[in-house]
Amino acid sequence: MLADASRLLAETSLEYAATLEALTRIVVPALADDCVVFVMDDDGTIRRVTEASIVPANAELLRSLRENPPTLGGSNSVLSAIRSGQTVYVAQVDDRTLANLAGSTEHAAALRAVAPTTFVSVPLFGRGKVIGAFTFGMSISGRTYTPEDVALAEELGRRAGMAIENARLFRDAVDARRRAENAELRMARLQATTAALARVMTPAEAGTAALEQGLDLFGAQAGVVYLRVGDELQPLATMQHGDAAAPMLPLAAELPVAWSARTGQHLFLADRDAIVVQFSATEPHLGDAIQAGAVLALSVKAEIIGAIGLSFPLPRTFTADERLFADAIASQCALAIDRSVLMERERLAADRAAFLDEASELLAGSLDRKHVLEDLVRIIVPRYADWCAVELVDGETTRQLAVAHVDATKVKWAAELREKYPPDRTHQRGLFHVIRTGKPELYEHIPPAILEERAVNAEHLQIIRELKLESMIIVPLIAIGKPIGALTLVWAESGNHYTRPDLELFMELAHRAALAVENAGLYRDLEQAVQVRDDFLAAAGHELKTPLAALLMHVDSMQRQLARNIVPSNLHQRLEKASSAGQRLERLIDELLDVSRITAGRLHLELAPMKLDELVHDVVERFVDQAASAGCAIALRTDPVTGIWDRARIDQVVSNLVANALKYGRGKPIEIDVAPDGEHALLRVVDHGIGIAATEQARIFERFERAVQGRDFGGFGLGLWIARQIVETSGGTIDVASAPGTGASFTVRLPREVRA
Repeated sequence: MLADASRLLAETSLEYAATLEALTRIVVPALADDCVVFVMDDDGTIRRVTEASIVPANAELLRSLRENPPTLGGSNSVLSAIRSGQTVYVAQVDDRTLANLAGSTEHAAALRAVAPTTFVSVPLFGRGKVIGAFTFGMSISGRTYTPEDVALAEELGRRAGMAIENARLFRDAVDARRRAENAELRMARLQATTAALARVMTPAEAGTAALEQGLDLFGAQAGVVYLRVGDELQPLATMQHGDAAAPMLPLAAELPVAWSARTGQHLFLADRDAIVVQFSATEPHLGDAIQAGAVLALSVKAEIIGAIGLSFPLPRTFTADERLFADAIASQCALAIDRSVLMERERLAADRAAFLDEASELLAGSLDRKHVLEDLVRIIVPRYADWCAVELVDGETTRQLAVAHVDATKVKWAAELREKYPPDRTHQRGLFHVIRTGKPELYEHIPPAILEERAVNAEHLQIIRELKLESMIIVPLIAIGKPIGALTLVWAESGNHYTRPDLELFMELAHRAALAVENAGLYRDLEQAVQVRDDFLAAAGHELKTPLAALLMHVDSMQRQLARNIVPSNLHQRLEKASSAGQRLERLIDELLDVSRITAGRLHLELAPMKLDELVHDVVERFVDQAASAGCAIALRTDPVTGIWDRARIDQVVSNLVANALKYGRGKPIEIDVAPDGEHALLRVVDHGIGIAATEQARIFERFERAVQGRDFGGFGLGLWIARQIVETSGGTIDVASAPGTGASFTVRLPREVRA
């Protein structure tokens, strides 16, 4: 038997479990009815490796004890042999001995079922230390072990120990070689990964390269790379998840990839249970294809920049070497992505600086604001938007001066859509809200709620949905601290989305555009001012020359007659005409001086108690002759009204209004009313002359403006402007109601006590 055992141990595989199983078949029944081989691992764990019995039921019974292996801290014959390194020999087994041999209640029950009558347990040695035990027993054969049998058992144990040790050495050598080969392979793969990542230029390329390496190196079936952007995770690359792109995720999401992106720790989830236990929210979305997962956190210099998520079709464990390798790969991927992000930022910064330079040159190239804004939206689309429009404030609403779209045929359609569904002034966000508050709005993603909020009706909502709006920026155009319009940019068909840096870019662009619009407006105002000046100079020359010529004519006539010692018979009449011409000249000069005073802010009021009704009577009395000459009957209705005003200035207001009514209401009656109105006084002057168009009614209160252009009606066009300045300085208002051909009604409303 010893020869057979030696041959078996020499010829069989270095897989010692198979060798020992074959050895027990030689031992049983030659040396034992039952036998068990125990092996102690490097960590002290004792395992039953193989069992044999001439009774099959006993073999199964002994095999069932593998689930309850003995421990070094226990007490039985096997442990005694292992701890002491000495053979344990029991020539005759009784109940007491049987109890001592057992290491547990289950073990005792099994031994009683096997019913050994004699017993030997020999230690197994490897390189001078105990590595296990070989246990032999007799049960149904009735034999008893002799010292010779014990010696044979010890020799078998010695040879079995050598076989186990050789197998272990072989195993360790194979493992070492495998680890070396794996390390070499991983190093080569790491170098290949580094080389692949070194070639990427953009974050998207970096994400794709990182994902390709992860899928290949770890045998994953699908994956996604996320970049951490503020409180969100932005997908950089997705592979083998169908055509749909991975969604944006909140950083706080209870998902594996978000957890790693928050904590900076890797996750290795060996099976579905491990995934669901840690992240229950994932269960409805896993599907049958995902049976295991791994998430590699991406960090650079202690800053977490994102995560790589990998999924596997079968459960799998991740060895310590694989986890170390995953960490190395994650570090390389993180560096590549971080570098590409920095490069992308530099490229974007350069592109945006060049764009702003181009836009600034364009904005400075013309003083026609419509032309400039149309050119501006054309350089924005399609580089930075699918849609772009500029709206400028126009009274109580806005006017769209420029619009562009990637599809030029849609520009006209967009204008028609805006006309049919103009922006709502009451919305708490959108165009009018931006203009009203001067604050920009950024919609990285346009939620359905915004579309529903802005839709006027079902048809409008359907049209908006068909536009496929994805992202939007609205920035105010602010000039001299006041919003004058807004720039709107939209991503739609392209599927792009705006981010915070985009908002900063277009805030700067809007600032420059607003300056250009303001400069164009100032230039337009300057041109108008020059035209007004030229018109004024021409009118002033005519207006001043007429009374001056009359004055000079009368003076010259009288001088010639007096030189001949002739006293003109109509001297008194001529002196009155000369005086009238001089007074008219004086009034014109006073008006020009008032312009200077008001413009310089030097219009001061000399306040004193007075009766408005009496003042109006005095003014009307002065205009009796002019009214008769103009063919105008003046109907005056007054109630007593007292107040504290500047008498001379209020006289000037009333005089200007009466003179204006006589000028434009020639031949028609004039009504003048004075009445109290609570804490205010009302003065109304109504003529029935040519009237004023609605579009001209605001203009007539401006400097050098008249209801009718030309020289049919004289004057500088200053009377109403001066009247308005005096009234407003007194804390009141002046308004006009009129229509062409129906005359005009001017209403002055003055507080009865001016607050200086």
